[in-house]
Amino acid sequence: MKNISKSKRSSTKASLISGDATAPHYHLRFQIIPGANVKSDANTLANLCIKHRIEEVVLFFAAEEWNNGLLSKTEEDIWFSTVKEAKEILEHSGITVSLNPWMTSLHCSRGRKFPKDRKFQPMVSPSGKISKACASFADPKWREYVYSLYGRFAALGFRVLWVEDDFRYHNHGPLDWGGGFEPAILKRFSKKTGTPVSREALLDAIIKPGCPHPWRRLWMETWREIKLEVADGLAKAVSAHAPGSSKIGVMSSSLATHSAEGRDWKKLFDAFTIEGEVTHRPHFQSYCEITGPDITYSFWMLDMQKNFRPDSCEVAPEIENFPFTSWNKSDSLSWTHMVIAQLFGSDALLLDVFPFSGNPADSEPETWNMLDRSLLSVWSNGDQETAIVFTRCHREIRIAREFDHQFRLSLLVSCGHGEARDQARGRRFSNLVVYPHLIRRNALASIIEYLQRVAVLCWEVA
Repeated sequence: MKNISKSKRSSTKASLISGDATAPHYHLRFQIIPGANVKSDANTLANLCIKHRIEEVVLFFAAEEWNNGLLSKTEEDIWFSTVKEAKEILEHSGITVSLNPWMTSLHCSRGRKFPKDRKFQPMVSPSGKISKACASFADPKWREYVYSLYGRFAALGFRVLWVEDDFRYHNHGPLDWGGGFEPAILKRFSKKTGTPVSREALLDAIIKPGCPHPWRRLWMETWREIKLEVADGLAKAVSAHAPGSSKIGVMSSSLATHSAEGRDWKKLFDAFTIEGEVTHRPHFQSYCEITGPDITYSFWMLDMQKNFRPDSCEVAPEIENFPFTSWNKSDSLSWTHMVIAQLFGSDALLLDVFPFSGNPADSEPETWNMLDRSLLSVWSNGDQETAIVFTRCHREIRIAREFDHQFRLSLLVSCGHGEARDQARGRRFSNLVVYPHLIRRNALASIIEYLQRVAVLCWEVA
């Protein structure tokens, strides 16, 4: 299996930026659809990735508009052949390839239905609403299906196989709140209580105001055990079939909803880990345009989640806009999210910026232009307008900006750390040195304002 070596990563960085600054690693999520154009579409994508410095492609399959629900055997075969052909072409061009199955239990129905040749137990909402397309995590037949699916595709030899953020109980529209109240799960819960428990009685107990009912702890424990069983099964399926050192990537949602599910982050990452390796796509940014003050949410999400995963975990936050257009989210906001992701020591940026419609990769020139400008305007060498240094091991950044030869913007941030102030002295540029775990709230507001001002100026000079 093809992997990016440390030497290759180092040479890529050196070609983009001087000194010890770290260039971003662009990992592009993209869907190539089945049909007569697989070869030409894959070649077009490969050529554009080389031109625009994309080192890794994460192939979607059966995603969004091209998803009819959990796959039938025939649909699985078609997508397998498509992914296999596209992967071979991309790797022949020197591009590393990972895989992003778009669903585990399925995000939502939206008119989709279960495949006729596979019988799954549906999700059930707190009010008893039954999903027409999303499967229960406790269903043995669904588990057999998803383990087989991951094992089969893992045999093609991907660097990372991602687990989508439908790996959760909440959401799964049009269910109210989500699923997880299926008969099979209620049966498991009843064994813990020693008495049969109905969905209605359970719901009354776990949402009762005041002191938490004892059932709430047992219910979260039940949910947690089921998810850990599935995570362990997926890891074993990938490990057993991958020809090389493939690993699993975990996509997570907002912390509040996972907290309501009783998620144990450490146990979950342990379950997904294969030979000490695991990857995380943390939830942190908006898909649409937002105002400046709202950007603080991204800081807090990344800051909190860095404590949930093992230190050895590869981290790739997602840069996305939705709907996928060149006008739904500004270039400046996308740039700001990229910088925030790098600020927290991310290993890569997981780019979800192209439509799933199946159009060739050259159909969106504005998006490629945005990626070029972000790379060159933000992570340029020391002789250009901007220099940024990120050091993951100490959660530290140094950002410098020289607007012209006579004027400099200096931003002084008091983060209560003498070493940080010492490192800011004697630099060629005026420096912002930040240790995220020591940032005060008033200092964070200054950083947000600084990033916004720099973002606008970067696009003016790029």
